Amino acid sequence: MNPFFFNKHYPGLFRSQAWLDAWLKSWGNDPNLVLVNDGNSQPLDQVLFSFRHKIKKVLPVRTAFPLGVSTSIAPSIRSEYFNTAAYASSNSLARNYVEAFLESRCDQLYLPDILQDSPEYDLWKTLSDESGFDFIVKDINPTYGVDVSCESFDVYLSGLGSNTRLKLYNRRKNLHMLGEVKVENLWPDQEYFYKLINDFHQKRWGRDCYQGRNLTFIRLLLDNLVHDGHEVNLSLMTVNKKPVSVVLDIQFNGRIYNLQSGYLEGFAKNISLGTLHLGYQLESAFSRADVDFYDFMAGKGKNADYKSALSNRKAAFNTLLLVRNPVLKILYRMQRRFNPHN
Repeated sequence: MNPFFFNKHYPGLFRSQAWLDAWLKSWGNDPNLVLVNDGNSQPLDQVLFSFRHKIKKVLPVRTAFPLGVSTSIAPSIRSEYFNTAAYASSNSLARNYVEAFLESRCDQLYLPDILQDSPEYDLWKTLSDESGFDFIVKDINPTYGVDVSCESFDVYLSGLGSNTRLKLYNRRKNLHMLGEVKVENLWPDQEYFYKLINDFHQKRWGRDCYQGRNLTFIRLLLDNLVHDGHEVNLSLMTVNKKPVSVVLDIQFNGRIYNLQSGYLEGFAKNISLGTLHLGYQLESAFSRADVDFYDFMAGKGKNADYKSALSNRKAAFNTLLLVRNPVLKILYRMQRRFNPHN
């Protein structure tokens, strides 16, 4: 079986210069964040920030984290796959993080969304042991995707459950009975796309999808990516010219990241607009020689774990804490003792 994250995809979208630059410009000046090492002399993928908070509302803690990732104090758009670099240089880059952490006054180093079965995971465990840190797996999340390089779209469809295949593909005919169906890329009309996806999310979740610093971030990111030669697909599906579904896909080094989606709820009975739209996106990915993986990313749907049903590959993300503060070590050990499943 092929690995979940191919070598050619390293370091990935979330450690790209485009992502890091957009994060720095939109979140780097947040008053809750403090620069740990010299951001002017370090490459962006080596910069650490930190923030103060309290554990159990009592114990003051300073947590360090790499530039570009989301934290509780600065909830930027989630950055998955904390890949330090390609295999050849990951050791030295990870050690640079550890050295900067050791030179700081921070109590713990936060490293989110590292693939459980990956060289990075093993490397961070080794570096933690060497440095005398406690190695804490703080959280585990499943992530899903479709390897589009190993078979055709028809073969992929035949391997799905009957109900999933209905939602993803077979009910296209039902949608076409309602009028002319069109799927197009809105790029470069970002503002119209953000209006649509925010409207859909407001009706479904009661909040905008992109607002504030994260709206600034996504604008900068997409502009950066296109400038660097990558592909942004602001996919819009319409029925009789009425917008009913949107999908934000980013193609980066042969991998399509399904970053966000939204659709009009209650549009038609027995038609899953969001899933049907993904069907069009997947069919397109299977047809491309320059794409070998369609990544659904981590997380579940509102009512069902649709990503699991659609995927032919799955993996697990581990969020890690490397802990150096002795009091904090004791607290975490006690927590694991009395709550071993947390």
